[in-house]
Amino acid sequence: MKHCIALVFSCLVGSVIALPLRAQEGKLPAPPPLEQEESLKLIKQVFKSEYSKRTTAARRDLSKVLLSKAKREKNDMVAKFVLLSEAMSFSAKSGEFGNALEAFRIMDEAYLIDSVKVKEELLSAFPRTKSLIVEETVFDEWMGLVDIAILIDDYPNADRLVGLARKRVARDKLLLGIAKEKSKYIKVLEKRFEEIKPAFLKLADDPEDAEANGTAGEFLSLYKRSWKTGMTLAAKGPAGDLKELADEEFKAPSVSLELQGVADGWWKMAQGNKDLIRISCLMRAAYWYRKALVGLEGLSQVRIEKKLTEIEKEIGVTRGV
Repeated sequence: MKHCIALVFSCLVGSVIALPLRAQEGKLPAPPPLEQEESLKLIKQVFKSEYSKRTTAARRDLSKVLLSKAKREKNDMVAKFVLLSEAMSFSAKSGEFGNALEAFRIMDEAYLIDSVKVKEELLSAFPRTKSLIVEETVFDEWMGLVDIAILIDDYPNADRLVGLARKRVARDKLLLGIAKEKSKYIKVLEKRFEEIKPAFLKLADDPEDAEANGTAGEFLSLYKRSWKTGMTLAAKGPAGDLKELADEEFKAPSVSLELQGVADGWWKMAQGNKDLIRISCLMRAAYWYRKALVGLEGLSQVRIEKKLTEIEKEIGVTRGV
């Protein structure tokens, strides 16, 4: 029921949820397992010597060879798929995360695969390293999967994925803190999503219903921070602060004074809220303050820079939220 509502809603408002579906166009289906097995046998024969070596360095070298071969393969698309799959596997085993990601991205661009499942398997197989940069990159990839689940309102899966991310970074206080904040954010989203389901259903029957548009617009903008879609719906909602800001955003010209007015509106709205909503308002205020800052100088410039500093001090780097 939950996903049906989300899909209906995406059709109504043309949200980014539909984009992954369109992105599948032009891709090849993943080869049948039997064809993959036959192709793998041939590949292992060609690279018999490389496959026989068991050291980490040898696996790393093999992953690079397989990836290079896959990138050059233009005719045998079954072999290309298997080469990419093997390159991902050996890259993960040897701690070569850059190679593994490149192989995944090439496969995802060319074939119809369950990209979330494949990437989750890749991240789960990747061993811990001593490199802070690599570990942060792996963490960011985990959080990317969390964001995909949030995008389609699959909050149980989002919570499961962020749990895996937390397990990965259990020894890193900074990244663990970001993951914990994300967990809290997911729970707030899930609770609010359950509360506003009737608005989604009402929009399916009547896309012009003001109350439903306002409720959905508030959720998408202030909770999920999908500003473009959220503001479009909020502008069709009942009179109130959010609708007023949405109207101002859509009519705001590229003039610093007017842009400052929009940003100030979000700043004012932030002062009357707390927690997640306050952060959302401050984020949006910062977005408009930065737009207003372009080409500005003098006291107005100083004022906006001060506002941005205050916002940054309060919300910091909000990767986890």
